[in-house]
Amino acid sequence: MPRRVLITTLVMIVLWGSHFPVATLTMKARDIDRLSPHALLFHKLLLAGTCLFLIMLFTGRLRELRKYSWSYIGKLVFAGVFGYFLYYFFLFGAAFRAEPADAVAEAAIINYLFPMCTLLASAAIIGEKLTVRAVVSGVICLGGAYIVVCRGDFTQVTFSHPRIDLLALLAAVSWGIFSALGRRWKHEPLSGMFIFIMTGLVVSGGVLLFTGGRRYPVGWEFYGAFHVGFICNTVGVILWFQALKHGGASLVGNLALLTAFVNLLFIRLLLPGQTIHWTAVVGLVIIILGVLLSRTGKGVPAAAEVTGPPE
Repeated sequence: MPRRVLITTLVMIVLWGSHFPVATLTMKARDIDRLSPHALLFHKLLLAGTCLFLIMLFTGRLRELRKYSWSYIGKLVFAGVFGYFLYYFFLFGAAFRAEPADAVAEAAIINYLFPMCTLLASAAIIGEKLTVRAVVSGVICLGGAYIVVCRGDFTQVTFSHPRIDLLALLAAVSWGIFSALGRRWKHEPLSGMFIFIMTGLVVSGGVLLFTGGRRYPVGWEFYGAFHVGFICNTVGVILWFQALKHGGASLVGNLALLTAFVNLLFIRLLLPGQTIHWTAVVGLVIIILGVLLSRTGKGVPAAAEVTGPPE
C-alpha cells in the first residue's frame, strides 16, 4: 500500500473511530438539561451540509447535481432516509440512553453488525446470492454479538441492556439497507452524499419539532456537533473515497475495520467512568473475524465490499 494511502486511511480510521464517543460525550456534557439526540442529529447534519455545500461550490462540483433526474433524486432521497436519518436516529438514541458504565461500548460493538446486515439487505433488495461463506460469517458475527450482550454467560436469557442493544442493532440494519440501496442506485460520491445529508436534515428537522429535550447546543456542544458532522462525516468520507481510489476496496475496507477498536479506545479515554468488559473485546474480535471471512475466497458477494463503516 502506498504511504499516502496508508496515512489517509489511518486518519480516516481515527476520525470515524471518534464519532460515536464524541457524540455520546456531547449529549452527556451536562448532568441535567442534556442536548437531545434529535437536536444533535439535526445540528450535525446542518453543519455537515453547510460545509459540504461550500466545498462543492468552490470546487465546481455543484453542477453534478444537474445530472440527476428528479426520479433518480427521489431514489437517493429514499436511500438517504435509512443512512442519514434512521441510522443516526437509532445510534444517537442508544448513546443517549446508555447510562450504565459499560453500555456505551456494548452499543458501539453491536453497531458493527452492519456488514452482516448489508449482506442480508443486498440479498433481499438487489437479489444478490448469499454464499455459504457469507452465511457462516453471519453466524460468527451473531455469535460475537451474543458474547458481548451476555457477558460470557451463555446460559443467560435476559440481556443487561436490551433497549440499548435493540437501538444499536436497528442502526446497523438501517446502514445495511442504505448500503444495499446505494449499490443499486449509483451516484457521484460528493453530490450523492449532499443529497443524503439534505434528506436527513429535512427529516430530522421535522422530527425535532415534535420531540422534547433541549434543542440547541451550547458551549462545547457546538464543537461536538461540528466534529461528528463535518470532521467525521464529511472529511472522513472524502478521505474514504480518496483511499479507495488509490488503494483498492478490499485492502482499505479491511483496514477500516480497525475503526471498531479505535472506537473502544476513544470511549475509554473520553467518557469518564466507562468500563469495557473483557467479553466486549472478545466479542468484537469474533465479529471482525466473521466480517473478514465474508470478504475472502471465491464468489464473495459484492456487498462484502461495503461502502465503508458507519462512523
